[in-house]
Amino acid sequence: MKIALLLHACVLYFSLTVVGQKKPIDSSAYKKWPELWNPYITADGRYVSYTLANRLTNENTFRLAAASNKWSKEFPGVMLGEPVADDKFFLVKSHDTLNLVKPGDNKTEQFKVLSYSHNKSWLFFQQDTAGLYFKRFGERSLHHLAGIGKIAGYHFFPKIKVLVVKVEDGEQFDIKIADLESGELATIASLLPVKFITEDTVNNQLAYVWGKDNAISVYDCANRRSAALLPGTGGIIKNYAFSFPLRFSKDGKRFFFTLEKADTTKKLELADVNIWSYKDPANRDAQYFGSRSAYTVSVALPGGQVTLLGGGEGSRLELLEDGGDKYALLTQDSLSPFRAGLTRSRLISSVDGTEIYRGKHSYITTPGLKYLLYFDGKDYQVHDLEKNEERNLTAGINNNWTTRENGDYDFWNYIQGIVSWGEDNESVYVCDQYDIWKLDLAGRQQPVCVTNGYGRKHKIIFSLVSEGGGFNAMPGKIDGNKEIVFSAFNTLTKENGFYRKSPAFAPGDPEMLIMQPCTYWVPVMPLSFAGLSSGFTKPLKAKHAAVWLLTRATATSAPNYLVTKDFKHFTQLTNNAPEKEYNWYTTELVNWKTARGIELQGVLYKPENFDSTKKYPLIFYHYRKASANLHAYITPQACAGCIIDIPTYVSNGYLVFTPDIYFFKGETGKSALEAISSAADVLVTRPYVDSLRLGIQGCSFSGFTTNYIVTHSSRFTAAVSASGLADMVSGYNSINTGEIKQYQFEEGGPYQMGGTLWDLPETYIRNSAVFSAPQLTTPLLLMHTTKDFTVPFFNAMEFFLAGKRLGKKIWLLEYGNNNSHVVMGKEGDDFTLRMRQFFDHYLKGAPPARWMTEGRSPNLRDTDAALDIDTSGRIP
Repeated sequence: MKIALLLHACVLYFSLTVVGQKKPIDSSAYKKWPELWNPYITADGRYVSYTLANRLTNENTFRLAAASNKWSKEFPGVMLGEPVADDKFFLVKSHDTLNLVKPGDNKTEQFKVLSYSHNKSWLFFQQDTAGLYFKRFGERSLHHLAGIGKIAGYHFFPKIKVLVVKVEDGEQFDIKIADLESGELATIASLLPVKFITEDTVNNQLAYVWGKDNAISVYDCANRRSAALLPGTGGIIKNYAFSFPLRFSKDGKRFFFTLEKADTTKKLELADVNIWSYKDPANRDAQYFGSRSAYTVSVALPGGQVTLLGGGEGSRLELLEDGGDKYALLTQDSLSPFRAGLTRSRLISSVDGTEIYRGKHSYITTPGLKYLLYFDGKDYQVHDLEKNEERNLTAGINNNWTTRENGDYDFWNYIQGIVSWGEDNESVYVCDQYDIWKLDLAGRQQPVCVTNGYGRKHKIIFSLVSEGGGFNAMPGKIDGNKEIVFSAFNTLTKENGFYRKSPAFAPGDPEMLIMQPCTYWVPVMPLSFAGLSSGFTKPLKAKHAAVWLLTRATATSAPNYLVTKDFKHFTQLTNNAPEKEYNWYTTELVNWKTARGIELQGVLYKPENFDSTKKYPLIFYHYRKASANLHAYITPQACAGCIIDIPTYVSNGYLVFTPDIYFFKGETGKSALEAISSAADVLVTRPYVDSLRLGIQGCSFSGFTTNYIVTHSSRFTAAVSASGLADMVSGYNSINTGEIKQYQFEEGGPYQMGGTLWDLPETYIRNSAVFSAPQLTTPLLLMHTTKDFTVPFFNAMEFFLAGKRLGKKIWLLEYGNNNSHVVMGKEGDDFTLRMRQFFDHYLKGAPPARWMTEGRSPNLRDTDAALDIDTSGRIP
């Protein structure tokens, strides 16, 4: 509470006078900033639902509305409603009241409920422990069944109108079966320690796990009889015990579960020593820190024959529903930390475990299970299971599927890859960097660029629009004879909008529907920018109607929901505009060239009350690429993980610039320095930029580049580096939470060194800030969490001790209650305030806080935060 109050006071104290009575953003704003979540559109396109949410206070309102905006109903205090009965009704639970709402109808059925469940057509609930109520959606009659007890789980079988319930009986459970037509109630099992129940509604059977030995019983609900019993699962593999999930095959002839390794080792009273040897298994590091080892088991019905399908450390088994669960794909990751990312798959029978095909790659199965699809790093390939042959699908396309065409060595290159399948299951649709391609899985037809190369020609990234429902909706299968709609993002202008082709396979270019300086959905959302409007809400198409639910935002207007039938005429459903109360920001796209002639872009954020006659301090926040955020709306929040909150800083009198960085192989630090220095050269020529008050901030990867920059440049007045690597040599040879880090530096790794430490020792040293610590002249604030699983804390401590030994102005904030480089809660509030005090002192001339001017004793850690302003006149 003290930190929150100090943060609030600090922001107000150092804020500029805002014209038009608009307030600067402060910590109190974070707690009342509304956001729109959970969009959903009904199958007929007539109604939508969403949540008006507040992530900090949990003051949420669920809203159901007509797409015409002529009817709506709100439920304060509710996060989410459930569409049921093919979207004809919504279930909305508020406290102990269950609301049954028919969209468009102002009348609401309400039931007091202790617990409830539903399927597509039926609702079940208890009001007390005496009985069960049930009804069909859309029918007025409510049925009652007495004498059940307190229900802990519902399992409905609609084909035979039977409900099975798990009923609490002290610490044990009864399993009861109720015939909804006759009202007959019977007991399947009584007073058992039942742990889990799963149902097969197609074949009217259920399985339940019970007892200390994890026995599994199967019950035939249609014939009211036990179908199988597995008396215990612990003896199938020694030292392995039952684990989830438990489920039936599609045909009901088998069920599957997982065995996970149990710790049954008898501990001896030996010396506390851990022996490391060059003869250890390749995954020795993962064993030391603990790793999951599991197997999948298939049990035949009704005989109960057990088949071990496979598993072990580093393996994943996927049961393939397209084959009726008769097949499974077993993928094995490399157990060598020196070959991370190397995976291989096998297609096996889930009936008897026999191997059908062993491959050298990680595969995706196609609908219909005729092909195994994979990408070999250069081309898309398939293995034809019927013909037992390999086929290159993209051999005739001269295309860069996964690498940037301009030679940029950036590790992070967003590629959408496989986006959909053809209606006939004989084709797959994939994206390159701009366009969408149709590939014939059988190899009979040449690849077809559905977007006709228009994307590459105009530097527009095309994406498919999702079909049906809500957030998890995916693009449907493509029928080439019907219209297809694309989301589009122009990488040059940053405009966003939609195109179409009608029919999908028509020759020629796609037709533009709308392109605007806003964000609907930007698939290339930059990394490490919190609170963006651009990447989380895909456009949603109604399942059975040509109606779309969209989110639209700009840099200066909050996200709002709209519906459209043609992408030319829109109905706005919400009026969310919290930024209007505050001194907000504007954005400007800046273009420039580096000393090597590389053309780059970046976004300059300026306050709404910007005065070009004044001088402003400028902070560079960077993380690989950022210019796609030009039209994105950023929701203000306290310490967005480990970075500055751009709206808050800009609202309080700072300029912030976020540049793109072009990377050269083995020159990661130098590439960042060249991009940011060249951008600074351009920006300081503007009369309103104070060249003597430049700051820089980065976190994680950009913490590493910040460390490099401030040890190779003296132009910055203050710098904050959070969770950044400073010593590439020790970082390369480190283990953190069971993962050796070496592959992250080598060819294809995020640090982009391009080879091993022993191949390129000078490259590693040149990129390590700790070796250039004597050149550090910028006051530097480091932040790191004790248990950072990405960058070990000792790496930050190395850099801090080097700077301290050399007499540099350097501080290190260590947070112990967070397990990654993201700080949240009271630690996040603390870092937010200290980072702001640090920048305010060096870039705005504010008095320093006492933690900056005094040496700190560990004894004061729990008694004196030293967040107050030092009034003694001391300077850091």
